[in-house]
Amino acid sequence: MYDDIKASIESIGEFNSYIGKENIWEFADFIDKRKSWDKGRYAIYLKPFVNDRGETVLPFAREEDRIIYTNLGVDKELNNLFIKAEKEEYFMGEKSLNHTMIEVMMNL
Repeated sequence: MYDDIKASIESIGEFNSYIGKENIWEFADFIDKRKSWDKGRYAIYLKPFVNDRGETVLPFAREEDRIIYTNLGVDKELNNLFIKAEKEEYFMGEKSLNHTMIEVMMNL
């Protein structure tokens, strides 16, 4: 993971929890813009908290953390398409987007 992303994550004070089918993840969101990108993207950082065996995962024993990037919520044209399709719940409101994206990524 790039140092600037680590710094962004370290500056986040409080993490939320996502309870999946087998794991519990802590997550936080932020806007990230890589040098080659013309605009920032919504990023959701995840770190495992409880594994699929129900064991609490200590920081030194954690699996690799994950970052999910999306342009939902930051791309007006795409947002308008979702609104037109009456699917704005996918990006309107922080928790809806986070939980939707995490659910999708964890089930791939």
